Amino acid sequence: MIIDSHVHWVVQEWVGERFWQAWVWLTSRLTGRDEERIKRRLPDLWDPGGEKLVSEMGEAGIDLSIIFPMDFGLAANVGKGRILFGSDWPFFKLLMSQKKWVETVKNIQSCGGEAGFHFTEDEILAIMGKNAKTLFKLG
Repeated sequence: MIIDSHVHWVVQEWVGERFWQAWVWLTSRLTGRDEERIKRRLPDLWDPGGEKLVSEMGEAGIDLSIIFPMDFGLAANVGKGRILFGSDWPFFKLLMSQKKWVETVKNIQSCGGEAGFHFTEDEILAIMGKNAKTLFKLG
């Protein structure tokens, strides 16, 4: 079972225009992409009925997504048993598809050593769902 512990359900009207302007500016700086291109893609993020989220979860093989009303961060050394998979949907999809992100995390041991990531297969399974199941008492 794959549980995504960090998604956003986004409706354009839920935040002000200044938020979207700042988000476009920041995304442009982080990705090197043109602001106009990002503005044109904003409607891809908006999902008033939640259908996009449910569809992309299915495509990526994600069984459950947890929508948090606010973001949270983890301290650098919390332990691998306290790390939860999160897609940051829909914002991350401007960088890569949700399916590609799931595959990247599931295969982090094949490329993560270069970046200092060292996870066993059991630790990756825990990050992808077991830790969240325990934390949220999902059975």
